[in-house]
Amino acid sequence: MSIFRKEGEKNILHIDHLNPMMKKAIKTLIDSGIPEVAKIYGFRYLFPKIGEPIFVPYGKLDDEFKDTHEAFERILEEVNEIKDEGMKTYRTWYPFAEEIDHFRFTFYSTTSEGKMKVGIAANPLASLEQDAFKINDIADEIKDKNVLVLTPALAGQAINSSSVLSKSSKVQVVDFVSQREAEIIDSFIWLNKSFHEKYDKDKEYDSELGRTYMKRLFSVIRSMISSKVTENPSKTDVTILPLFVYPKK
Repeated sequence: MSIFRKEGEKNILHIDHLNPMMKKAIKTLIDSGIPEVAKIYGFRYLFPKIGEPIFVPYGKLDDEFKDTHEAFERILEEVNEIKDEGMKTYRTWYPFAEEIDHFRFTFYSTTSEGKMKVGIAANPLASLEQDAFKINDIADEIKDKNVLVLTPALAGQAINSSSVLSKSSKVQVVDFVSQREAEIIDSFIWLNKSFHEKYDKDKEYDSELGRTYMKRLFSVIRSMISSKVTENPSKTDVTILPLFVYPKK
């Protein structure tokens, strides 16, 4: 907890009224969640069904900050204070999900006691028992078998204790994405920076904070799946090649 935090909480209704470093940090983080990378590893950010269980009003973020990284640390402090209660709600919505300590940030507003509150919401990263690929359909083929997954697209399911993959004798995952981490991050930074320069009246996007936040996602995912990843697969009974196929339109 920061010892320099201001006393009390103002009801701030617009991001422009925050410290410039916090404003820039929020705009950067919201555009840098890279859910596409989470999806290609078989993870995803959970969507709220009613309201936002993990909500931080701007008034909690009203302070002076020397840079955007310090502002980001304040955001994480506030999220950490309320995330346990918020996770309880997510677990009622997604009983077979395993939540992970990484969040995507979005703008959010709500009303309480007749007053409007504006701020940011935090949606947790999670592993589901099955998601983009309906692997329950192959439960009989992989039970008690040594399984090799040729892309990381099922890595999230491979670590979920409710997944049919948990019934396999062994699961190995080939991860070719992490080898291109720097290239992927550079591409998203270029895209986000170009977007802000073209459409953002303030032209505010902090490339270094964006890089820190994206690298954090890669690091969290790597730490979760490291026990499953292999560069030299051992003998396997079943090989799976999950592919994402997108129509031309």
